[in-house]
Amino acid sequence: MKTTDSHTGVLFGLLLISLVLSALGTPVLKALVEQGGHLGITKVNALSYCNIFFVGNLCSALLVLVYFHPGRLLQQAKKISRNGWKSLLGNVLYACVVSPILIVMALEDAGDITTVIILLQTNAAFFALFAWLLDGEKVTRQCMLGLCVLFFGVLTLMFFSGTEPIGWIHACSIGAAACNALGSCLSRKPLADPDVLPPFLLIRNLLGAMVFFWLAISMFELHHFADAFSPGLWPLMLVYAALVVLLGQLTWYKSVSGLSSETVATWSTIVPALSLFFAWLLLGSVPLPMQWYGIVIVVSGLAISKVQLKQINTCSDATPKSIAQRPLTGA
Repeated sequence: MKTTDSHTGVLFGLLLISLVLSALGTPVLKALVEQGGHLGITKVNALSYCNIFFVGNLCSALLVLVYFHPGRLLQQAKKISRNGWKSLLGNVLYACVVSPILIVMALEDAGDITTVIILLQTNAAFFALFAWLLDGEKVTRQCMLGLCVLFFGVLTLMFFSGTEPIGWIHACSIGAAACNALGSCLSRKPLADPDVLPPFLLIRNLLGAMVFFWLAISMFELHHFADAFSPGLWPLMLVYAALVVLLGQLTWYKSVSGLSSETVATWSTIVPALSLFFAWLLLGSVPLPMQWYGIVIVVSGLAISKVQLKQINTCSDATPKSIAQRPLTGA
């Protein structure tokens, strides 16, 4: 019993680490684009959203390749079934390509990062919806009530904050949250096997970079990445990929392999508060009075939801009940 409780506590600690890193993602991304060029590490134009997503994902794939070794990754990849690959590629398409593109579109037009940060947190509600529609997973009424309160807080920010007219920024942010949740739902079953995680992270980041690169040059032509290979950009992106992207992914997928969906969904609601703190720390962004009301409502969703630390069965023939959902970050 004590061993089980200890293991659950470790998983919960990893979950908290992943949530903190997730909260850092969007503020760090915007800070790099707006202020990174003035650090003198690389060219100002090199730190664009597209370059950070492209180079950041490539660096993440490189780190996975070095850390887990190519031979081991190949052996683990061979064990993944055809249906498993389809599910994992669905995650790459929706959570690693479409969702980041929508985030970029929202951040480029948003004058206030607070709106984007809060709207991205609707991924918790969307995930509960997709888990019910696709997997038939049951969510308790109390947890669902908490997620509804969270969504109400998001709506409060949309309609009453007065910082942005309802439109493109809101649509892109909510669309990014929905795509992230859908991609996460598609990949949850194959990720019940811990051996799938390393090759998944490699493919996720590598294919994500390649598809994102192809889409960007299709829309903007090749010169759009003219500064992507600036020497100073790559060391910076290696640090960014290791701390914000890869460590966040590893701690997230490891923790959700053994925690209940209610625990993960409920504690994920602390991400907006953490993101707003980091936005203030890095960007000096302070929420307006009406935005604070929305933030309080969002945090209330956490208080209403019942937090349960529940160990689950993750054997290969069982239906996983953990939320293998990566909270939205900058990459």
